[in-house]
Amino acid sequence: MLVYLLRHGVAEDLGPSGPREDRLRRLTKEGHERLRESMPAFRLAMREPPARLLSSPYLRALETAQILRESLELEPGIEELKVLTPEADPHQALDLLRGELLGDAAAGPFVLVGHEPHLGRLLGLLVTGGDHAAIPLRKGMLVAVEVEEPQGMLGELLFALPHKFARALRKHLE
Repeated sequence: MLVYLLRHGVAEDLGPSGPREDRLRRLTKEGHERLRESMPAFRLAMREPPARLLSSPYLRALETAQILRESLELEPGIEELKVLTPEADPHQALDLLRGELLGDAAAGPFVLVGHEPHLGRLLGLLVTGGDHAAIPLRKGMLVAVEVEEPQGMLGELLFALPHKFARALRKHLE
């Protein structure tokens, strides 16, 4: 099963000039632009288009998922999951993926759109099998992991593509 992890783009700060609740933070103009500029490289890097697009219900993650969906012309809608919020236990997302793989060995590919520290902890679980190694994702970063068997849910890191590199690569694709 192929799993893509995508951290949301640059978002508003909390506070007097921004929203008072973390879940209501939107992408900034810069966040939108950087993500859109990264999409051609993301399209190239994804060896298979996602069958499912799963997102945190937080606004900035949903906006990121929508940019991905529109840019890659994906058929599936965006599924909102609380197991992808920043404070969620990454084992819950891992269990969801395990259930999908047990139900269908050819499940996926999946894109999970979320936040730090959750995605970094999930990535650490997927590539090391343990809780001891979080691998943080930068804002707007796309990561791919191939998971072969559901028992251990141990996967191979295929790539980690920061938006900065994806944007630079875009210039070579045009």
